[in-house]
Amino acid sequence: MRNGLGKDFVVRENVDIIERGGADETAQYLLRLWQTELGKMPNNRALNALSPFLVVFEDFCYDGDTPDILFHGGQTLFAKHFPEAEEEVDLTPKSLLGTLYRQKVSQGYQDALQGEPVFETVGTGNLLGAHKPEIIYDRLILRFDKKIGSYLVSYSIKRDVRWLSAKEDPEDFQKNSPHTSDFHLSSKVDSSRLFRSDATA
Repeated sequence: MRNGLGKDFVVRENVDIIERGGADETAQYLLRLWQTELGKMPNNRALNALSPFLVVFEDFCYDGDTPDILFHGGQTLFAKHFPEAEEEVDLTPKSLLGTLYRQKVSQGYQDALQGEPVFETVGTGNLLGAHKPEIIYDRLILRFDKKIGSYLVSYSIKRDVRWLSAKEDPEDFQKNSPHTSDFHLSSKVDSSRLFRSDATA
Protein backbone atom coordinates (compact mmCIF):
# COMPACT_ATOMS: atom_id res chain seq x y z
CA MET A 1 0.00 0.00 0.00
CA ARG A 2 1.33 3.41 -0.89
CA ASN A 3 1.70 5.65 2.17
CA GLY A 4 0.37 8.92 0.85
CA LEU A 5 -1.99 10.17 3.53
CA GLY A 6 -1.90 13.93 3.83
CA LYS A 7 -1.33 14.49 0.12
CA ASP A 8 -3.43 14.59 -3.03
CA PHE A 9 -1.93 12.67 -5.92
CA VAL A 10 -2.63 10.49 -8.94
CA VAL A 11 -0.12 7.81 -9.95
CA ARG A 12 -0.65 5.92 -13.20
CA GLU A 13 0.03 2.19 -12.90
CA ASN A 14 0.48 -0.45 -15.59
CA VAL A 15 -2.55 -2.69 -16.06
CA ASP A 16 -0.10 -5.61 -16.03
CA ILE A 17 -0.17 -5.18 -12.26
CA ILE A 18 -3.80 -6.30 -12.28
CA GLU A 19 -3.03 -9.31 -14.46
CA ARG A 20 -0.23 -10.34 -12.08
CA GLY A 21 -2.60 -10.31 -9.11
CA GLY A 22 -1.84 -6.81 -7.86
CA ALA A 23 -5.54 -6.01 -7.59
CA ASP A 24 -8.55 -7.90 -6.28
CA GLU A 25 -10.51 -10.55 -8.17
CA THR A 26 -13.20 -8.11 -9.28
CA ALA A 27 -10.66 -5.87 -11.00
CA GLN A 28 -9.04 -8.90 -12.62
CA TYR A 29 -12.39 -10.18 -13.86
CA LEU A 30 -13.46 -6.78 -15.21
CA LEU A 31 -10.19 -6.30 -17.11
CA ARG A 32 -10.36 -9.83 -18.56
CA LEU A 33 -13.95 -9.23 -19.65
CA TRP A 34 -12.97 -6.00 -21.40
CA GLN A 35 -10.04 -7.73 -23.13
CA THR A 36 -12.10 -10.77 -24.17
CA GLU A 37 -14.89 -8.61 -25.58
CA LEU A 38 -12.37 -6.30 -27.32
CA GLY A 39 -13.80 -3.32 -25.49
CA LYS A 40 -17.39 -3.99 -26.52
CA MET A 41 -20.31 -4.15 -24.12
CA PRO A 42 -20.96 -7.87 -23.53
CA ASN A 43 -24.30 -9.36 -24.55
CA ASN A 44 -24.56 -11.41 -21.39
CA ARG A 45 -25.20 -10.19 -17.87
CA ALA A 46 -21.56 -10.21 -16.86
CA LEU A 47 -21.55 -6.54 -15.88
CA ASN A 48 -24.92 -6.72 -14.14
CA ALA A 49 -23.41 -8.99 -11.50
CA LEU A 50 -20.75 -6.36 -10.79
CA SER A 51 -23.07 -3.36 -10.90
CA PRO A 52 -23.16 -2.71 -7.11
CA PHE A 53 -19.40 -2.06 -7.30
CA LEU A 54 -19.28 0.06 -10.46
CA VAL A 55 -19.66 3.70 -11.40
CA VAL A 56 -20.78 4.33 -14.99
CA PHE A 57 -20.03 7.62 -16.75
CA GLU A 58 -21.02 9.31 -19.98
CA ASP A 59 -18.54 9.06 -22.84
CA PHE A 60 -17.69 12.76 -22.92
CA CYS A 61 -15.95 15.24 -20.66
CA TYR A 62 -14.27 18.61 -21.03
CA ASP A 63 -10.55 19.01 -20.46
CA GLY A 64 -9.85 19.31 -16.75
CA ASP A 65 -13.18 17.79 -15.74
CA THR A 66 -14.75 14.38 -15.27
CA PRO A 67 -17.71 12.90 -17.16
CA ASP A 68 -21.23 12.99 -15.78
CA ILE A 69 -22.16 10.06 -13.56
CA LEU A 70 -25.00 7.97 -15.00
CA PHE A 71 -25.04 5.22 -12.39
CA HIS A 72 -23.30 4.41 -9.12
CA GLY A 73 -23.55 1.08 -7.37
CA GLY A 74 -24.52 0.97 -3.72
CA GLN A 75 -21.22 -0.63 -2.70
CA THR A 76 -18.99 2.00 -4.34
CA LEU A 77 -16.82 4.56 -2.55
CA PHE A 78 -19.00 7.28 -4.05
CA ALA A 79 -22.17 5.79 -2.58
CA LYS A 80 -20.55 5.33 0.82
CA HIS A 81 -19.05 8.79 1.18
CA PHE A 82 -21.61 10.85 -0.75
CA PRO A 83 -24.98 9.54 0.45
CA GLU A 84 -26.41 13.01 -0.13
CA ALA A 85 -26.40 12.19 -3.84
CA GLU A 86 -29.70 10.40 -3.19
CA GLU A 87 -31.33 13.51 -1.79
CA GLU A 88 -29.99 16.22 -4.10
CA VAL A 89 -32.41 17.18 -6.85
CA ASP A 90 -30.80 20.40 -8.07
CA LEU A 91 -27.21 19.13 -8.30
CA THR A 92 -25.71 16.39 -10.44
CA PRO A 93 -23.83 13.60 -8.62
CA LYS A 94 -20.61 14.77 -10.26
CA SER A 95 -20.91 18.26 -8.80
CA LEU A 96 -20.73 16.85 -5.27
CA LEU A 97 -17.12 15.90 -5.91
CA GLY A 98 -15.89 19.48 -6.24
CA THR A 99 -13.93 21.22 -8.96
CA LEU A 100 -10.41 20.75 -7.57
CA TYR A 101 -10.84 17.01 -7.09
CA ARG A 102 -12.32 16.58 -10.56
CA GLN A 103 -9.42 18.47 -12.09
CA LYS A 104 -6.95 16.28 -10.23
CA VAL A 105 -8.37 13.00 -11.51
CA SER A 106 -9.57 14.13 -14.94
CA GLN A 107 -6.72 12.84 -17.12
CA GLY A 108 -7.54 9.20 -16.46
CA TYR A 109 -11.00 9.66 -17.93
CA GLN A 110 -9.61 11.44 -20.98
CA ASP A 111 -7.21 8.56 -21.64
CA ALA A 112 -9.91 5.94 -21.07
CA LEU A 113 -12.14 7.74 -23.58
CA GLN A 114 -9.44 7.06 -26.17
CA GLY A 115 -9.80 3.33 -25.52
CA GLU A 116 -6.83 2.98 -23.16
CA PRO A 117 -7.33 0.83 -20.04
CA VAL A 118 -6.47 3.06 -17.09
CA PHE A 119 -5.28 1.84 -13.69
CA GLU A 120 -4.33 4.48 -11.14
CA THR A 121 -3.71 5.04 -7.46
CA VAL A 122 -5.43 8.18 -6.22
CA GLY A 123 -4.97 10.11 -2.99
CA THR A 124 -7.72 12.65 -2.39
CA GLY A 125 -5.96 14.67 0.31
CA ASN A 126 -8.50 17.25 1.46
CA LEU A 127 -9.95 17.78 -2.02
CA LEU A 128 -13.26 16.07 -1.23
CA GLY A 129 -14.17 18.95 1.05
CA ALA A 130 -15.58 19.44 4.52
CA HIS A 131 -16.99 16.48 6.43
CA LYS A 132 -15.37 14.05 4.00
CA PRO A 133 -12.48 11.68 4.69
CA GLU A 134 -9.14 11.51 2.97
CA ILE A 135 -9.10 8.38 0.81
CA ILE A 136 -6.38 6.47 -0.99
CA TYR A 137 -7.76 4.10 -3.59
CA ASP A 138 -6.92 2.24 -6.78
CA ARG A 139 -9.24 2.58 -9.74
CA LEU A 140 -9.68 0.82 -13.05
CA ILE A 141 -11.42 2.78 -15.83
CA LEU A 142 -12.51 1.06 -19.04
CA ARG A 143 -14.47 2.21 -22.08
CA PHE A 144 -17.15 -0.24 -23.17
CA ASP A 145 -18.53 0.44 -26.65
CA LYS A 146 -22.25 0.11 -27.34
CA LYS A 147 -24.07 -0.11 -30.66
CA ILE A 148 -24.01 3.68 -30.65
CA GLY A 149 -21.65 5.47 -28.31
CA SER A 150 -19.98 4.06 -25.23
CA TYR A 151 -19.81 4.15 -21.44
CA LEU A 152 -16.86 4.59 -19.13
CA VAL A 153 -16.98 2.00 -16.36
CA SER A 154 -14.95 2.54 -13.20
CA TYR A 155 -14.15 0.14 -10.38
CA SER A 156 -12.35 1.35 -7.24
CA ILE A 157 -10.48 -0.47 -4.48
CA LYS A 158 -10.15 1.33 -1.15
CA ARG A 159 -6.61 1.32 0.26
CA ASP A 160 -6.82 3.69 3.21
CA VAL A 161 -9.24 6.17 4.77
CA ARG A 162 -8.59 8.86 7.36
CA TRP A 163 -11.10 11.35 8.70
CA LEU A 164 -9.60 14.82 8.58
CA SER A 165 -11.31 16.08 11.72
CA ALA A 166 -11.15 14.34 15.08
CA LYS A 167 -14.72 15.54 15.64
CA GLU A 168 -16.04 13.50 12.76
CA ASP A 169 -17.74 10.26 13.75
CA PRO A 170 -17.72 7.85 10.80
CA GLU A 171 -20.17 5.52 12.54
CA ASP A 172 -22.73 8.31 12.92
CA PHE A 173 -22.10 9.32 9.32
CA GLN A 174 -22.85 5.81 8.10
CA LYS A 175 -25.80 5.40 10.45
CA ASN A 176 -27.45 8.48 8.95
CA SER A 177 -26.81 7.36 5.38
CA PRO A 178 -30.08 7.06 3.41
CA HIS A 179 -28.89 4.24 1.13
CA THR A 180 -31.38 1.44 0.78
CA SER A 181 -30.58 -0.11 -2.59
CA ASP A 182 -27.60 -1.53 -4.44
CA PHE A 183 -27.70 0.92 -7.33
CA HIS A 184 -28.52 4.56 -7.99
CA LEU A 185 -29.45 5.82 -11.44
CA SER A 186 -29.26 9.24 -12.98
CA SER A 187 -32.48 10.30 -14.68
CA LYS A 188 -30.55 10.16 -17.98
CA VAL A 189 -30.31 6.40 -18.17
CA ASP A 190 -32.71 3.46 -18.48
CA SER A 191 -31.63 0.75 -16.03
CA SER A 192 -32.98 -2.04 -18.23
CA ARG A 193 -30.60 -1.02 -21.02
CA LEU A 194 -27.55 0.08 -19.05
CA PHE A 195 -25.34 -2.96 -19.59
CA ARG A 196 -26.66 -4.10 -22.97
CA SER A 197 -24.44 -4.03 -26.03
CA ASP A 198 -27.31 -2.79 -28.23
CA ALA A 199 -28.04 0.15 -25.93
CA THR A 200 -27.94 3.52 -27.64
CA ALA A 201 -28.30 5.77 -24.60
